[in-house]
Amino acid sequence: MDSLHFAIRTKEGSGMNNVLGLLDIQAEPKIQLNKTILSSKSQNHFDTDGKILFDHKTNELYYIFFYRNQILRINRNLNLIDKIKTIDTISVPMIETVKLKDGTTKMSHPSKVINLSTTLHDGLIFNRSSLMGKHEIKESWKSSSIIDVYKINPSQYWGSFYVQHRGGKSLSHMLVTDQYFFALVGNDLIRYKIRQPLTDRMNGVSRKTIKQSRQKFITSKYHEKIKISNFTLSSCYSRCRKRICYHD
Repeated sequence: MDSLHFAIRTKEGSGMNNVLGLLDIQAEPKIQLNKTILSSKSQNHFDTDGKILFDHKTNELYYIFFYRNQILRINRNLNLIDKIKTIDTISVPMIETVKLKDGTTKMSHPSKVINLSTTLHDGLIFNRSSLMGKHEIKESWKSSSIIDVYKINPSQYWGSFYVQHRGGKSLSHMLVTDQYFFALVGNDLIRYKIRQPLTDRMNGVSRKTIKQSRQKFITSKYHEKIKISNFTLSSCYSRCRKRICYHD
């Protein structure tokens, strides 16, 4: 969160349950745990696996569950503000486990990760989902990463857009600023130019397309070359309702 305060996830108790905590370098004790905020819906701790993100503009924490359709909105004191439900339908993950001879537990079959990658910006959540939407075009879903956008005030789904695969590679990381959406796809860094501040667009009724430009980084041991070219514009649409504008 800053140079002295850190949000952490750790294990607690004989069941090795996931818990959230605060690390304050100058305080005593340095670590405070919240043992209840990550509520498990199964007999194992795997269903609470996820990652912590911090929005510096809103000064809030978010916990994104890997295997269920939920995101927790949390303040700096680890108090729950809201439970945000994503448009995916898996609320209770089907996770099979096996107990080993040494007493530890592991997954017997890998569970499907629902929320693959997430980033925050100014009260907006950008989440890459692994599931196909109700009105998704199958060919587009197979050839693109789908980014779902959520507002937090009030918490609701706003819309989605495609990030096309490159050379058989899908989006692995993303970053959002007031003017740009950056996506790392394989060895390509893709920059989406937003025509107006994203927060204005989300709060209004107009859902405009995103102008997209490409930066390809070709890196060798000794130098780096940058090549910039343009390609087709992307459009925003709704995955859980009728489509808004999926044609260019």
